[in-house]
Amino acid sequence: MKVAIGPPIDPEKGQMKLEGQLCNALVDTGARGGMINPSLAQRLVLPVHGFTQFSSASEDDVDAKVYVVTLFFPPPLAAAYPAVQLAEAPRDFTSHDLIIGRDIISTWHMTFDLSVGRYSISTV
Repeated sequence: MKVAIGPPIDPEKGQMKLEGQLCNALVDTGARGGMINPSLAQRLVLPVHGFTQFSSASEDDVDAKVYVVTLFFPPPLAAAYPAVQLAEAPRDFTSHDLIIGRDIISTWHMTFDLSVGRYSISTV
């Protein structure tokens, strides 16, 4: 899935334009929150917002930097999330730049038709 990512914007302050880049995201229904490749965070020059600790299927109690970003999902979803927290992954993923977790997915209505390999996503 393609997602535009950039520094956080504040619509209340008149900031409406996302300054960032389009990247590949993996939707992970097993992930509580999102993650970002360390190299993408560096390319976007994102400031560290804090730190967290998480566990994954392959690693326990990993310390990670936290970044706050804006995510925009192009049509057909056409949804913007202006202040999303993403934990930095322990290393770069090979096939994607971001993981989209349940913190975002929980705001979607997802339909899968596995017989034809088709899906649809809309905001709740």
